[in-house]
Amino acid sequence: MGAVILAELPNTLVPLGLGFMLFVAPVWLWLHYRRGGGRQAELQRLEAAISALSNNAQRLEQRVIPLETALLDAEHAYRTRV
Repeated sequence: MGAVILAELPNTLVPLGLGFMLFVAPVWLWLHYRRGGGRQAELQRLEAAISALSNNAQRLEQRVIPLETALLDAEHAYRTRV
């Protein structure tokens, strides 16, 4: 029984594979790639958001440097006084 099923398998898969390649795959690929412009716009929006976040991080880093310096100076003055 199992050998009969295995013997018939290629006869079943070949027409199914051809049907898939002729009818399903082209429609699938067309539907998949027709939205490429939308993805490009989404990518540009994400790149702009990442750039804005990077600029904010750099600006905040520049604000933190003087604060760190002031805290270290205050700590040094406190340690030398005590």
